Amino acid sequence: MSAEQSFNPATHRKEYGKTEKEVARVKSEITGDKSAEKIAELVAERERLMADLDAQKGAAKDQGNEDDKNFDDARIRIQEPTEEIGAYKERITEITGKDTDKDTDQEQKQPDIESLQQFNKVFLSETFESWYHKADAKKAKQKASFEKPETLDYAALVQDVNEQKFGEYTLNPDTQTLDFEKAKVFIPDLSSFVGKSRHEVMQHIVDTYGATHHIPGIEYWKWAVENFNQAKQAIKDDGHWYFCPGSLLRDKDGHWYVSYVYRAGSRFARTAYWFLDGWGLCERVVLLEK
Repeated sequence: MSAEQSFNPATHRKEYGKTEKEVARVKSEITGDKSAEKIAELVAERERLMADLDAQKGAAKDQGNEDDKNFDDARIRIQEPTEEIGAYKERITEITGKDTDKDTDQEQKQPDIESLQQFNKVFLSETFESWYHKADAKKAKQKASFEKPETLDYAALVQDVNEQKFGEYTLNPDTQTLDFEKAKVFIPDLSSFVGKSRHEVMQHIVDTYGATHHIPGIEYWKWAVENFNQAKQAIKDDGHWYFCPGSLLRDKDGHWYVSYVYRAGSRFARTAYWFLDGWGLCERVVLLEK
């Protein structure tokens, strides 16, 4: 109801009553649902209801109605769930270890794909030059795309070969802004997969750990190579290869590869392997706890 509309007491009481019912519904839902996503929806709904009451109050006031106290009481009843929302957010953080407010900020700070391509450019150029002749390395197109691991069909990607797309790579959007120095590394036991195709291992990782762990890719590979001293001891065991399956990278023949690091003295060597190759006894996967 806008201030310009003529004030009708009967209509006003009807609209006020509807809003009161909405307030009761929102408060009930906040009490009954404790998920972060639902809380965010209910916060937005609460703000909308408060704005509606303000509009109704303004219209009534312009028409000389003295019902201001009723509107103020209604606003108080809408604001009451705010403390409950705060309590639920704290409980979510306590249970999951995730700060819902920080998570929202993290999403807002998600870098765009062009910025990430530029950020990775020198590192990947150096990588390709260490793998191939310089002339071949320069042919890499270095085109990135956001792809969540759970959306990829690893078995099908074995057949996706295109040498014209050398240098193309994927990035997991969920791991681009993580603090790798603080992140807790988890190395799953994959000994039962020795001898099986590498794409089977990748699919198993996504299906088994995708909901509970971050799956890092090129961004972590790059960070580890450039920050050996800051990297966790869990990925520094001699004789083991630590894969970062959150990203895929096309080699010069157009095959999709998975990157990994292995310790070479006081640094990490960088390399990658094809999906179709068999999983080896020395191979590991790096996951980060959510």
